[in-house]
Amino acid sequence: MLTVDAGDLLGWRSDVRRYETLMTAVSRLSYDAVGIGDNDFVDGAQFLGGEIRKHVLPVTSANVRPALPEGDLTVPPFIIVPKGALRIGVIGLATPQSFRFISPRRRSEINIADQARALQQVLAGVRKQSDLIVLLHHADMDASIEIARKFSDIDLIIGSHDQTVHKAPVREGQTLIVHTGRNGAYVGHLTLTLNKGHIDQFENRLIPLTDEIADEPIVKGVIEAYYAALRQPVEQTGLLTLDGPFQGADTCIPCHEKATSQWRETPHARAFQSLIDDNKQDHPECLGCHTTGYGQPGGYRNVQATDHLTSVQCEVCHRVAVTHLQKPQNTAGTVKKVSEGLCVTCHTPVQSPDFHYEEAIERVRH
Repeated sequence: MLTVDAGDLLGWRSDVRRYETLMTAVSRLSYDAVGIGDNDFVDGAQFLGGEIRKHVLPVTSANVRPALPEGDLTVPPFIIVPKGALRIGVIGLATPQSFRFISPRRRSEINIADQARALQQVLAGVRKQSDLIVLLHHADMDASIEIARKFSDIDLIIGSHDQTVHKAPVREGQTLIVHTGRNGAYVGHLTLTLNKGHIDQFENRLIPLTDEIADEPIVKGVIEAYYAALRQPVEQTGLLTLDGPFQGADTCIPCHEKATSQWRETPHARAFQSLIDDNKQDHPECLGCHTTGYGQPGGYRNVQATDHLTSVQCEVCHRVAVTHLQKPQNTAGTVKKVSEGLCVTCHTPVQSPDFHYEEAIERVRH
């Protein structure tokens, strides 16, 4: 069995502590090869390179390289994986388009070479050393099909980044293409029958990662230790919203009873409960968009210390200044019209692919 991942092991919101834990867990999964995706750079090339070295992860990329020496992200363009008598050549590749949503700062830390040129440089060498060529392609399905048309030497393309779940493989010439969808919701299990060095028959299954699948004991222990550490009480110091502490919606009720009553009927008011329902109430990557002020001085820290700041309350959208709380007629610094730019900080194409600002703002308008 060949165990691989085509990239995006990490998430879209910066959180070094969480990703150190995640990479520790990944190191216990015995991957044969891992590609690189855009989310893997959320905390920078130097962090990613350090984690790869620390855990000796079999990461490969033919066209993603650090822009500066201190990026220190040196990985091989391909890996030869022996499986019995079979030699499998695994190449990592990413499209520049798949990196369009990462921050300009992180994008400046890496160079992404033309994928066709990068493949041309390595394919002949890989073919000499292997019986089967597998491409880990961080791209959407259309881009994978295009690569298959140009490079018939590739036997199998395993893709990530595409947000669409493709349950059936795509056959392009002699190349088989599989993608598993978004957010790690599925594990793909592909069985191949080879004939004269080519894929003759195949059977593909996408296995949903539901609660019915037992947790791997060592990985479960790593994750539970991480969540236990997050539940430790956090001392509240330096409480500031704009120029004072986050207050919570109850402070707004005396003057804005109609607006707060309408807010309580919206999903924003139930945002934290949705985390509890999924047992993710301690998940830092989720808290930033399901609480008020998380990660900011004086914002949400945990239920014990800041229960009044759960869910998406008034100050998240309206940026209420303390001067307004002291003198209600002073509205300086308070946002009345909520812009699309503010909404899409949480309703990103990845997290809310069906989000349309004009429709959504009407559902929460008050």
